[in-house]
Amino acid sequence: MPKLFGERIRLPQILALLLLCVFLAQCFWFVARVNLAENEGLILQAGAAQLRGQWMANSAQHSSLVPLLAALPVFRKDTTNAYLMGQYRWLIRIPFLFMGVMLGGSLWYVARRLYGNAGGYIALLLYIFSPFIVIRSSLLQPDIAAAWGVFGLIFTGIAVAHTLYAPREVVLWNWKRIVLLGISIGIALGALYSTAWLLVLTLIFMLWLAPVRRGAAIAILGSACLVGLFVLSFTFVPHSLQMFPALRHAAWGEVDLGRLVQAGSYRLIGHFYWDNSAPVLLLLLVTLIAYAVWPRTRYFGTTAPFLAAVLCVFLSLIMPRTGGVIFLFVSLPLLYVFIAGVFTDLLETRYSTAIAGGLVGAICTHAIASAMGLLQLTHLTR
Repeated sequence: MPKLFGERIRLPQILALLLLCVFLAQCFWFVARVNLAENEGLILQAGAAQLRGQWMANSAQHSSLVPLLAALPVFRKDTTNAYLMGQYRWLIRIPFLFMGVMLGGSLWYVARRLYGNAGGYIALLLYIFSPFIVIRSSLLQPDIAAAWGVFGLIFTGIAVAHTLYAPREVVLWNWKRIVLLGISIGIALGALYSTAWLLVLTLIFMLWLAPVRRGAAIAILGSACLVGLFVLSFTFVPHSLQMFPALRHAAWGEVDLGRLVQAGSYRLIGHFYWDNSAPVLLLLLVTLIAYAVWPRTRYFGTTAPFLAAVLCVFLSLIMPRTGGVIFLFVSLPLLYVFIAGVFTDLLETRYSTAIAGGLVGAICTHAIASAMGLLQLTHLTR
């Protein structure tokens, strides 16, 4: 029997695939009705120019990963012709659709492993009907690549740490996970250099989970970083020698601590989550209250995604020019895992019927609002 994310395909996997098909259908609707925007065209032209050996498409904040992925299918065509490129928008946006689907599958896999089938489906339902996720997966933007890379970085690091009580040859034995972790690092840094700050949190998680194998944890993360640099080097072709000078001058984080005391910064964060989904924001508030007052919900499986999301929000505050809203977007799948974990525990209480009813109502409202919002948006852009 074939496998999905390392597991044999049975009913849970089939249901997850069907839900991902619903997500993909929304993305297809968006791509079919929304032509290339001006900023997408500029990114595409930069990527095509780099592939032709003319100039590099990277910036102080990003490597050339996103421009190259978009330009690869069409770089031999006239990328200055906006009408022609609009005809090829499916090819141009396919890499980002792929990342959106893979992030959804990864989220389901992680949430299911942590919390069981219920947790996996809660997280995936929140994900597939998230309008920001659908839109960013359907556009030529770095957001979805950064989110997928960071999600893989955090949870692959945690998975590796759980194996560190195995034999001494743990570094060599973990080579597959090291490669996967390295690919995640390469994608995350390629999309946004300042996601490197999540490496610090990943290392803390690994050291906490394996206090007696801290040397091995550091060696594994160091090896994965080397793999990540190797992956990142492909975003500098055909001028790979420019990678290290570019990394030296990259904006790893221009910190503005003054934003921590500006009320407007917090209003922007609130508007972001409200605009994404008011029902999910309500679920998040309930989750935070339950997490704060009920000790049973406070364990590593819920705390890790919560801390990662909090760090992303913090980085969005203090790095408005070298991350900003992208960090808020990266926090979304992490928060969906956090919500799923806490609600899985709440569903096992004596109030399970009422909680299940409220949860189903919130998710249905979330789905309907998202679908209506996408219909309105695509109507306005035609």
